[in-house]
Amino acid sequence: MKNIIVGTAGHIDHGKTSLIKALTGYDADRLTEEKRRGITIELGFTHFDLPGKTRIGIIDVPGHEKFVGNMVTGVVGMDLVLILIAADEGMMPQTREHIAILEQLGVSNAILVLSKCDLVDAEWISMMQEELREELKTTLYAESPMVCVSSVTGEGIPELTALIDQMTETAGERDISEIPRLPIDRVFSLPGFGTIVTGTLISGILNKETPLALYPRDLPCKIRNIQVHDQDVETAYAGQRVAINLSNVKKEEVHRGDVLAPPDSMQNTDRLDVKIRMLELTERSIKNRGRLHLCIGTTQVLCRAVLLGTDELLPGQEGYAQLLLEEPIAVRKKDRFILRFYSPLETIAGGEVLDQLAVKKRRMAEATLEEMRQKEKGGAEDILEYMVKEAEKAMITVKNIADKGAFPPEELEPAIEKLKENHRIAEIPVRKDRYLLHCFWEMELLEDLQLMLNEFHETYKYRRGMFKSELHNKLLPSAKQAIFDQLLKHWEEDGKIKIELECVNMADFRLRKDRNYQKMEKWIIKNLREAGFNFLRFPEITFMEEQEQYKDDVLQNMVFEQKVVKVFENIYTLPEYLEDAKEKIIPVLKSEGKINISGVRDLLNTSRKNVKPLLEYFDSIHLTRKNGTESERESALQQ
Repeated sequence: MKNIIVGTAGHIDHGKTSLIKALTGYDADRLTEEKRRGITIELGFTHFDLPGKTRIGIIDVPGHEKFVGNMVTGVVGMDLVLILIAADEGMMPQTREHIAILEQLGVSNAILVLSKCDLVDAEWISMMQEELREELKTTLYAESPMVCVSSVTGEGIPELTALIDQMTETAGERDISEIPRLPIDRVFSLPGFGTIVTGTLISGILNKETPLALYPRDLPCKIRNIQVHDQDVETAYAGQRVAINLSNVKKEEVHRGDVLAPPDSMQNTDRLDVKIRMLELTERSIKNRGRLHLCIGTTQVLCRAVLLGTDELLPGQEGYAQLLLEEPIAVRKKDRFILRFYSPLETIAGGEVLDQLAVKKRRMAEATLEEMRQKEKGGAEDILEYMVKEAEKAMITVKNIADKGAFPPEELEPAIEKLKENHRIAEIPVRKDRYLLHCFWEMELLEDLQLMLNEFHETYKYRRGMFKSELHNKLLPSAKQAIFDQLLKHWEEDGKIKIELECVNMADFRLRKDRNYQKMEKWIIKNLREAGFNFLRFPEITFMEEQEQYKDDVLQNMVFEQKVVKVFENIYTLPEYLEDAKEKIIPVLKSEGKINISGVRDLLNTSRKNVKPLLEYFDSIHLTRKNGTESERESALQQ
């Protein structure tokens, strides 16, 4: 079932409240002051059932210029608006201002209601209809249907009801998949019940179990009861007028303009990135750092407009700005707003929130304007990509993005996955954090890595690559070691690099074993073979002068390729000697259960000096275990 909110708009005394009474039988003016003065001051709420069985909520807004702020509050959540123009007076200033507000807030569905038709003749009505069409031809409502009514005689009321029914049938449905969000427009208390708040649920679903917080006060809230159209309900849906009885909040702690939403789903802010659209009809302008009234959601707050890329916005112009708020509020990206001149109070502009957690910017920088264009341009994917790219090589965590609240949390994961699929960003998991790196910076890092490795191999032609620690300091010193290690792992899994012996190289790198390399390799093997179990320390092997600088690199490569084995510090041997030693020692260990240094010495025909490092090696590979003291050492098989 659709949930529809219908509102009114128009000049004071053009019959808005009377029309609602004619449609519903309910007088929306509830305050004593409203009855005494005969004008609507506060918002009025009621409902009625259409012929098509749809129950709609009705919002009656004040028409007096002093209460435009209340009118803006009432527009929040409207699906259809009835714009009233009295037939005996025609278009008036407040009607024009209301229409401008409705356009700026994105209310596109409207019915033009020519009211008080009982006071004029048919010829006058026809003339008034032509004038209205001419006046509205440049607005969103140029083609809106028009109905002539009289709340006194009932003329046109059935036709208006049928038209509302028809238009609500074709109205789009609200998105209930987003987080529930209720901007509060009324707060009161009742004996025995406590605090009650009302508002239009603009997104999501609410039930008694829904955990809530009151923003911007960050107060946890519990729902005692929910009413929709004066009836208790278990669940409220986006697009419904809702009354909520809060069980743990005092009336004094809640104000119009506060927002009910799940805990941690919103963040308070006092700085907004926005796009401002000046009204054509205003005679005012906005100058840099000009003081204004901001009307957004159901809240009103003073602010200063820091204009970006210009010093002044004139009537009809558009531009980017930061609004510096004089008190914190809680809003979301894409929320629309109205700006009113500081004094005298009059509506001069509207706009849209591009980033509700903005940071200070250089006002005239081209990079600032490009950032604002990107924010305006796209949805979650565009914004996310821009944020990741702005973080540059330092990267940004998913948590940090979520905390910034640039878009609803439910849009974050799909946006990340889409950008990864399209090779726009890379994800680097580090413990509980998830870092995001834009592919532009990733390619730049890989290009820098390639250059560094090319220079490295010109100097160290026989090394397998740069050590991780050295590469970290040169390529990405700002990143923590754990993050850098995970980035390397990501590149390795992606086939861009290879890591051998803690050395990093490009995936297609092949060690160039030229003639000199091969000579050195053969020389090392020859010396180790001749030494046998009378192990040589590597520094004891002599090389030609021009080979000295390369000998350690060749040796490390031979260890990696398992052509030689490191037995102990500076002691290396050939794999076949170790296998020979095992074949001689293991039978003794199995039969005797142990063997001492002298026993090994005799088996291998070597010295005690060479046996000790060999047994330490066998201990390290868990073949044997050491028993006894160092001087009386014995070895047994590892169980």
